[in-house]
Amino acid sequence: MEDTVDSVANLKRQIADLKIKFYSLAPREQTALVALSFFLSCVAFFYLIWNPINQGSDQAYARYQSKAKLIAWMEANESVAKTVSKSSGANAGSRGGKSILSLVNSTSSQNGISLKRFEPKGDDGIRIWLENVSFDGMLKWLAVLKNTYGVVIANITVESQSEIGKINATIILSG
Repeated sequence: MEDTVDSVANLKRQIADLKIKFYSLAPREQTALVALSFFLSCVAFFYLIWNPINQGSDQAYARYQSKAKLIAWMEANESVAKTVSKSSGANAGSRGGKSILSLVNSTSSQNGISLKRFEPKGDDGIRIWLENVSFDGMLKWLAVLKNTYGVVIANITVESQSEIGKINATIILSG
């Protein structure tokens, strides 16, 4: 507590000394000093307050535009997603004795989808991780699996990437 009182007293003495020095200057020098102080205050305000706020606003607007482009792309591809989700499993053909694992492997490479990782899930299921793949390509591949082989999507999680149209996904298929 005493340190704070001493600090305040010391600060008051320094301000009083500066006032004495200021008033001892010629009026012209006082005017120049006030003008210089005003100029430096404006510069400090610009670089310490205005500029960071303005840059933050610009960055937020850029993020907004990026998200708006993604939403527009998703809306444009909504019909493809609905078509895939509404496709009937009744048209599905037989697997020809192939396991779901071999179907996923063969059809993914045929459709240009690279699997990051996969693991069996239950008796007749598989969990797949896709990374940085085309959303349209993934939908077409899933449509082939469903319409041709009767493989259904039990669960899917899709995450957008910085590049428009590219996604990461985790998919659980069963069939």
